[in-house]
Amino acid sequence: MIEKIAHFIVNRRLLIAILMFIATSFFLYNALQIPIKTFFPDLLPQNHPFVKLIKKHPKFGGTNSVIVGLEVKNGDIFTQKTLQKIIDFSNDLYFLPSVDRTKVMSLGVNKVRNAKITSWGISSPSILFPEAPKTKEGIDQLKADVYSNPTYYGNLVSLDAKVALLKMGFFEDKLQPRLIYKELQKLKTRFEDENTKIHIVGDPYLYGVIFSYLPQTGMFFVITIVAMLLIAFLYTRSLRLILIPMTSACICAIWGLGFIQLLHFNLDPLILVIPLLISATALSHSIQFNRRVNEEYASTGNLRESCIITIKGLFFPGLGGILTDSMGIFLISMIPIPLMNKLGLFMFLWCLSMIPVVLVLNPVINLYLPRMKNAKKWREQRRNGFMESFLLKKIGEINCRPGASWGIVCVFLVFAVIAFYLNMNIKVGNVNEGTPILKDSSQYNQDVKFMAERLPGSMNPMLVVVEGKQEGAIKQPELLKLVDQFQACMAKIPEVTCTLSIVNLVKGINMAFWENNPKYFMLPDSARGVYANLHLLTSGGAEPGDYDTYYDFDFKNLNITLYVENHKPEVINKLLATAREFISTHKTDLAEFKLAGGRVGVIAAFNDSIMVHETTTLGVALLLTGIVTGIIFRSFLAGLLLVIPLSLASWFTFAYMAIQDIAINLQTLPVSIIAIGIGVDYGIYLLSRIREEYAIKGNLDDALKEAIGTAGNAIVLTGIVIIAGVVFWNFSDIKFQAEMGLLLSIVTIFHLLGSLLLLPAMVKIIKPQFLFKKETIAARNSGQEAVSSPLFE
Repeated sequence: MIEKIAHFIVNRRLLIAILMFIATSFFLYNALQIPIKTFFPDLLPQNHPFVKLIKKHPKFGGTNSVIVGLEVKNGDIFTQKTLQKIIDFSNDLYFLPSVDRTKVMSLGVNKVRNAKITSWGISSPSILFPEAPKTKEGIDQLKADVYSNPTYYGNLVSLDAKVALLKMGFFEDKLQPRLIYKELQKLKTRFEDENTKIHIVGDPYLYGVIFSYLPQTGMFFVITIVAMLLIAFLYTRSLRLILIPMTSACICAIWGLGFIQLLHFNLDPLILVIPLLISATALSHSIQFNRRVNEEYASTGNLRESCIITIKGLFFPGLGGILTDSMGIFLISMIPIPLMNKLGLFMFLWCLSMIPVVLVLNPVINLYLPRMKNAKKWREQRRNGFMESFLLKKIGEINCRPGASWGIVCVFLVFAVIAFYLNMNIKVGNVNEGTPILKDSSQYNQDVKFMAERLPGSMNPMLVVVEGKQEGAIKQPELLKLVDQFQACMAKIPEVTCTLSIVNLVKGINMAFWENNPKYFMLPDSARGVYANLHLLTSGGAEPGDYDTYYDFDFKNLNITLYVENHKPEVINKLLATAREFISTHKTDLAEFKLAGGRVGVIAAFNDSIMVHETTTLGVALLLTGIVTGIIFRSFLAGLLLVIPLSLASWFTFAYMAIQDIAINLQTLPVSIIAIGIGVDYGIYLLSRIREEYAIKGNLDDALKEAIGTAGNAIVLTGIVIIAGVVFWNFSDIKFQAEMGLLLSIVTIFHLLGSLLLLPAMVKIIKPQFLFKKETIAARNSGQEAVSSPLFE
């Protein structure tokens, strides 16, 4: 079969070239139309009960929100100028693109009111709107109104009165991060002065910030490509070995991007570094293939025969490597987050494009290029170079020394035990208050730090929805008292800074009837009292939507908001455990308490998804790798030999992440799986070359040395090219890209060590029978064809 495949490719090269040109042109046309944007529903684990609860009660908010902190440097916010700024800023927020106007909240909006008892009844005038007080008496009254209301003091105004909070929510399916970022930046420039500083945080704004770094990301892509080309040229001194692999990687990229458009997906800027990893994989396969062509040409002097020999020797190893890469990547689509579903699917197709591009088109390109000059001289230079004549030669000799293989295995086992201990400390989820996507020194994370210090809890709401069994359920005093007890229970958690629900407002109305005596900040005892307070609350000039975040229109469901200092996994677990314990011990026939919405709920859903799928996905990826490589080599021992170095490389990388306090999150999860594909390619090519060389030399030590010196040379070249390319990403302002560049460099080093040291050592110790073919040197030298493919002997 392999004989027929090789001759078909060589004899039908013109037809193949035409078909590949047509296909690439088609995919290029589609690739140029890809929308680069973030679609927010794609970022949520849609099947998680927390996310389902958020989608069921969208009016309660808590997600897709942006918070603005208006800080005064000298004095406090209670000046006519600053108060008017709050009003004007709030008015402009209503006109932001895709904003939900019912969720705009600040001291300066009409819905923020203060209940007052008058001679004719209750009045609920706006606390500040429509204009700032111009007299000292008016400002003093405003201070008294704010300081006496826990709903506003510490929530909309910081405890030192130097920061005013402005909140807004956005419609999820209409979010336009770039426009939101652009408009908020305009408002920031407009309202900042020598005494006023604006701090803006929130995911819709954050993704706009990320979009602003796209030019820098493009620059790093260019630098990466140039660095890869330069390193490859310095290493190989062959333009042929540079241009063909880079052309192959570019064609695969065109196909992959074309698949994105054909599937009607968008290219999210968050995952722009992932295509670089796939391109690196394509580069790896192509370097292996074309270096073998060069080697064979130096021996035969016939380019056609060199391509045939290379196809026969590398087609099945390459096919096995690409299939294991593809299936591992496809597992990413099993993670129940739409962004991961899309990423896994189009990267799977992108990876499969390497089969026609590398394994079929590469020999065709070689046949149409001019004949190689001084091929024998090039081979001698490479074999006499430092890498092959010294480093790789030494590695080969080390593996062949008596007892050295056991020593190598023992060293890896010792480090595996250390890594196991370190892995116990690795963190899952977003462990820091700021975003893990940007560096700590970024303006965004500095604003997050400021808001966390001055208005703790404002950025981390956790929503608990109380779903009534029938309309009017929340008017029942028994249910409101249960809600009050729940809030009191949750408020005992040190990280909870504030709890808020309609109960707070009803208690506030009750206190107002008793001349604002705090002693009467309590719920009425009767249903009539609750009805009266709710009526007074909503009839004092309230507008439609003013209380949407507290309860729904038929008084069936209500929302409890807990403001939390941070979203560390241990804090979230404590919140959920306390809430669940209360719910399980306080049953009622009136309603059901449902967890959990808000930013804390979304992060908890992410953490659950990562915890469940991180180990499972990685384990299945390794299992599939073992099965496929076992089939390719007709020996499951081969699969086990390849999986062991891959597992240890992942293990060592996670240990490094634990040391550096890098958590496993949505961004880092795909990298570990893709890195498995890069590493398994090294092992497959090395084992296949050992098998071929043993058939020629008949001695395992000689076969190991030759394989390490030839296939190992291409492995090292690929590794150096990848490391040299991605190392520049460490200078990116996007922390995710910087960390991924670093992690990919580290895991590549571990894969190189595993392939060149541990894998040969295990082969030397075990002496697996699948490597020992019966083809003789005489058969090879006389040009006789093997009965079957070397890999299926």
